[in-house]
Amino acid sequence: MKKVSILFAAAFAVVGLLASWKAANNSAVVIQDGGCWFSINGYSGTTDNGNFVATSSGNGIVSCQFSGVENNTGKAVVFNSKDFPGATCGTMAGPTDDWHIVISPSGQANFTCKLNGAAGH
Repeated sequence: MKKVSILFAAAFAVVGLLASWKAANNSAVVIQDGGCWFSINGYSGTTDNGNFVATSSGNGIVSCQFSGVENNTGKAVVFNSKDFPGATCGTMAGPTDDWHIVISPSGQANFTCKLNGAAGH
């Protein structure tokens, strides 16, 4: 049985930025070097190397790079939303089930989370 404890990405101090962005009706909010973390199937990581974008049309993307993620398999490990139905991640534009994580044998990991506001995920 596959185990998903929590999959999540978040930028710190986003609430104030989003409130002012929506009020000003700007086209996008971009945060670079934000905090991000994930925990899935026994793998986890934290980083301050996350980039977050949200547009006024409801699109959002999170892209985070991690190092030091323990991976003793000797090969790349890939997790995505198709393998874990119902597991979501958070963007500044809202939650989504469109995500994937790649963890290299050396412990480098990339996490991407996308929200298409028009499609709802």
